[in-house]
Amino acid sequence: MQMQAVKEKWSASWHWGFALLFLAVAALLGGIDHGFVEAANLPREGIRKLTWLMVGGATLFLALTTAWQFFSEATARALSALAVVQLAAFVAVVLAFDTFLVVVLNYALVVILLLVMSVLRLGRGQGSLPMIIGIVILVLASIVQALELTLHPLVNGDALYHLVAMPALLFMYLGGRHLRKSRTP
Repeated sequence: MQMQAVKEKWSASWHWGFALLFLAVAALLGGIDHGFVEAANLPREGIRKLTWLMVGGATLFLALTTAWQFFSEATARALSALAVVQLAAFVAVVLAFDTFLVVVLNYALVVILLLVMSVLRLGRGQGSLPMIIGIVILVLASIVQALELTLHPLVNGDALYHLVAMPALLFMYLGGRHLRKSRTP
Protein backbone atom coordinates (compact mmCIF):
# COMPACT_ATOMS: atom_id res chain seq x y z
CA MET A 1 0.00 0.00 0.00
CA GLN A 2 1.47 3.33 -1.08
CA MET A 3 0.91 6.34 1.19
CA GLN A 4 -0.37 9.51 -0.42
CA ALA A 5 1.87 12.55 -0.16
CA VAL A 6 0.76 15.16 2.34
CA LYS A 7 1.26 17.88 -0.24
CA GLU A 8 1.50 17.59 -3.98
CA LYS A 9 4.69 18.70 -5.66
CA TRP A 10 4.36 22.24 -7.09
CA SER A 11 1.28 23.04 -4.95
CA ALA A 12 0.99 26.28 -2.94
CA SER A 13 1.81 24.35 0.23
CA TRP A 14 4.87 22.76 -1.39
CA HIS A 15 6.20 26.17 -2.48
CA TRP A 16 5.46 27.56 0.98
CA GLY A 17 7.85 25.03 2.53
CA PHE A 18 10.66 26.41 0.37
CA ALA A 19 9.69 29.99 1.20
CA LEU A 20 10.07 29.16 4.90
CA LEU A 21 13.39 27.41 4.25
CA PHE A 22 14.83 30.44 2.45
CA LEU A 23 13.47 32.77 5.15
CA ALA A 24 15.10 30.65 7.84
CA VAL A 25 18.48 30.66 6.07
CA ALA A 26 18.20 34.44 5.53
CA ALA A 27 17.40 34.94 9.22
CA LEU A 28 20.36 32.77 10.25
CA LEU A 29 22.75 34.64 7.96
CA GLY A 30 21.33 37.99 9.08
CA GLY A 31 21.84 37.01 12.70
CA ILE A 32 25.42 35.99 12.03
CA ASP A 33 26.01 39.23 10.13
CA HIS A 34 24.47 41.61 12.68
CA GLY A 35 25.41 39.62 15.77
CA PHE A 36 28.98 38.63 14.97
CA VAL A 37 30.43 40.01 11.73
CA GLU A 38 29.18 43.57 12.26
CA ALA A 39 29.95 43.47 15.99
CA ALA A 40 33.53 42.35 15.27
CA ASN A 41 33.85 45.11 12.65
CA LEU A 42 34.68 42.56 9.94
CA PRO A 43 33.97 43.02 6.20
CA ARG A 44 30.24 42.40 5.70
CA GLU A 45 29.64 42.62 1.95
CA GLY A 46 29.80 38.87 1.27
CA ILE A 47 27.48 37.71 4.03
CA ARG A 48 25.15 40.66 3.50
CA LYS A 49 24.74 39.92 -0.22
CA LEU A 50 24.27 36.20 0.49
CA THR A 51 21.57 37.09 3.01
CA TRP A 52 19.86 39.33 0.45
CA LEU A 53 19.99 36.56 -2.16
CA MET A 54 18.28 34.20 0.31
CA VAL A 55 15.54 36.81 0.78
CA GLY A 56 15.26 36.85 -3.03
CA GLY A 57 14.79 33.07 -3.00
CA ALA A 58 12.12 33.41 -0.31
CA THR A 59 10.42 36.06 -2.43
CA LEU A 60 10.40 33.73 -5.43
CA PHE A 61 8.70 31.01 -3.41
CA LEU A 62 6.24 33.49 -1.85
CA ALA A 63 5.29 34.51 -5.38
CA LEU A 64 4.91 30.86 -6.42
CA THR A 65 2.83 30.16 -3.31
CA THR A 66 0.56 33.08 -4.14
CA ALA A 67 0.25 32.05 -7.80
CA TRP A 68 -0.71 28.45 -7.05
CA GLN A 69 -3.00 29.31 -4.13
CA PHE A 70 -5.18 31.96 -5.70
CA PHE A 71 -5.06 31.67 -9.49
CA SER A 72 -6.03 29.23 -12.23
CA GLU A 73 -3.37 26.85 -13.50
CA ALA A 74 -2.79 28.88 -16.67
CA THR A 75 -2.43 32.14 -14.73
CA ALA A 76 -0.27 30.43 -12.10
CA ARG A 77 2.09 29.17 -14.82
CA ALA A 78 2.40 32.68 -16.29
CA LEU A 79 2.96 34.22 -12.85
CA SER A 80 5.53 31.53 -12.08
CA ALA A 81 7.50 32.42 -15.20
CA LEU A 82 7.29 36.10 -14.26
CA ALA A 83 8.54 35.26 -10.75
CA VAL A 84 11.61 33.50 -12.19
CA VAL A 85 12.34 36.54 -14.38
CA GLN A 86 11.91 38.75 -11.31
CA LEU A 87 14.43 36.62 -9.40
CA ALA A 88 16.97 36.83 -12.22
CA ALA A 89 16.62 40.62 -12.38
CA PHE A 90 16.87 40.84 -8.59
CA VAL A 91 20.08 38.77 -8.49
CA ALA A 92 21.66 40.99 -11.17
CA VAL A 93 20.72 44.18 -9.33
CA VAL A 94 21.84 42.87 -5.91
CA LEU A 95 25.22 41.88 -7.33
CA ALA A 96 25.63 45.27 -9.04
CA PHE A 97 24.40 47.59 -6.27
CA ASP A 98 24.83 47.67 -2.51
CA THR A 99 21.50 48.92 -1.19
CA PHE A 100 18.92 47.14 0.95
CA LEU A 101 16.20 49.15 -0.80
CA VAL A 102 16.45 46.68 -3.72
CA VAL A 103 15.59 43.83 -1.34
CA VAL A 104 12.63 45.71 0.13
CA LEU A 105 11.21 46.70 -3.26
CA ASN A 106 11.60 43.12 -4.53
CA TYR A 107 9.69 41.46 -1.72
CA ALA A 108 7.21 44.28 -1.03
CA LEU A 109 5.26 43.71 -4.25
CA VAL A 110 4.96 39.99 -3.62
CA VAL A 111 3.99 40.37 0.05
CA ILE A 112 1.37 42.98 -0.84
CA LEU A 113 -0.07 40.67 -3.52
CA LEU A 114 -0.20 37.81 -1.01
CA LEU A 115 -1.93 40.08 1.52
CA VAL A 116 -4.49 41.43 -0.96
CA MET A 117 -5.33 37.97 -2.31
CA SER A 118 -5.57 36.53 1.22
CA VAL A 119 -8.06 39.25 2.19
CA LEU A 120 -10.07 39.00 -1.03
CA ARG A 121 -10.31 35.19 -0.85
CA LEU A 122 -10.83 34.88 2.91
CA GLY A 123 -14.56 34.29 2.48
CA ARG A 124 -13.94 31.55 -0.11
CA GLY A 125 -11.65 29.59 2.20
CA GLN A 126 -8.53 30.28 0.13
CA GLY A 127 -7.20 33.05 2.38
CA SER A 128 -6.53 32.70 6.09
CA LEU A 129 -6.73 35.11 9.00
CA PRO A 130 -3.38 34.02 10.51
CA MET A 131 -1.64 34.75 7.19
CA ILE A 132 -3.24 38.21 7.03
CA ILE A 133 -2.25 38.99 10.63
CA GLY A 134 1.30 37.77 9.99
CA ILE A 135 1.73 39.91 6.89
CA VAL A 136 0.35 43.01 8.65
CA ILE A 137 2.79 42.49 11.54
CA LEU A 138 5.64 41.99 9.03
CA VAL A 139 4.75 45.25 7.30
CA LEU A 140 4.76 46.99 10.71
CA ALA A 141 8.20 45.48 11.41
CA SER A 142 9.46 46.88 8.11
CA ILE A 143 8.10 50.32 8.99
CA VAL A 144 9.85 50.15 12.37
CA GLN A 145 13.12 49.31 10.62
CA ALA A 146 12.69 52.04 7.99
CA LEU A 147 12.06 54.62 10.73
CA GLU A 148 15.23 53.39 12.49
CA LEU A 149 13.46 53.34 15.85
CA THR A 150 15.78 52.62 18.76
CA LEU A 151 14.56 51.43 22.16
CA HIS A 152 18.02 50.94 23.67
CA PRO A 153 21.60 51.10 22.37
CA LEU A 154 21.47 47.32 21.87
CA VAL A 155 18.01 47.40 20.29
CA ASN A 156 18.33 49.52 17.15
CA GLY A 157 16.01 49.48 14.12
CA ASP A 158 17.50 46.26 12.74
CA ALA A 159 17.18 44.39 16.05
CA LEU A 160 13.68 45.75 16.62
CA TYR A 161 12.68 44.62 13.13
CA HIS A 162 13.68 41.05 13.96
CA LEU A 163 11.89 41.14 17.33
CA VAL A 164 8.66 42.34 15.72
CA ALA A 165 9.06 39.96 12.76
CA MET A 166 9.22 36.84 14.96
CA PRO A 167 5.48 36.75 15.80
CA ALA A 168 4.74 37.73 12.19
CA LEU A 169 6.48 34.62 10.92
CA LEU A 170 4.68 32.48 13.50
CA PHE A 171 1.33 33.75 12.20
CA MET A 172 2.46 33.28 8.60
CA TYR A 173 3.49 29.69 9.40
CA LEU A 174 0.04 29.06 10.89
CA GLY A 175 -1.55 30.66 7.83
CA GLY A 176 0.55 28.40 5.62
CA ARG A 177 -1.17 25.40 7.14
CA HIS A 178 -4.32 26.48 5.25
CA LEU A 179 -2.68 26.54 1.83
CA ARG A 180 -3.70 24.21 -0.99
CA LYS A 181 -1.96 20.87 -0.86
CA SER A 182 -2.75 20.06 -4.47
CA ARG A 183 -2.21 22.03 -7.66
CA THR A 184 -5.92 22.11 -8.45
CA PRO A 185 -8.69 23.76 -6.42
